[in-house]
Amino acid sequence: MLTALGEESDRIAGLELGADDYLAKPFSPRELVLRVRAVLRRASAQTPAAAQEKPREILTDGDLTLDTTAGSATRGGKELALTSREYELLEYLVKHPNKVFSREDLMAAVWGSGYGDQSTVTVHVRRVRGKIETDPSAPARLVTVWGRGYRWEPRTGGCDD
Repeated sequence: MLTALGEESDRIAGLELGADDYLAKPFSPRELVLRVRAVLRRASAQTPAAAQEKPREILTDGDLTLDTTAGSATRGGKELALTSREYELLEYLVKHPNKVFSREDLMAAVWGSGYGDQSTVTVHVRRVRGKIETDPSAPARLVTVWGRGYRWEPRTGGCDD
């Protein structure tokens, strides 16, 4: 916490509110840098080594690429503006091609079992289609299996024909 308030009561209040450190003005830039490094060292020591070195996983399906480490997707080299939930839904479907999932299945897998209304799935499928399909009104990748749910149709080529 960087502040002009330097009284002991202010420092105590800041630390009690969750600050890792408290630095009152005036301070030297060198002291600030050293304190930031100390906080980063402590944070790094608390993170397991396996979590720090998570391997980058890239999923490719035709002209669609998902970077699961970054949580981003591109189509034809252009970044898709997906919400985090839209991305999670897309990633789940791409990782399970040719399998039919009911709305209930997708709700449990992507939102979690205690989540609410299954129409949420329908809305998110429609939004994802709008961003990945050439013609969202005639989907070729994220298809509806009437009476059962949704299925991801993988692509082998580079375009959605």
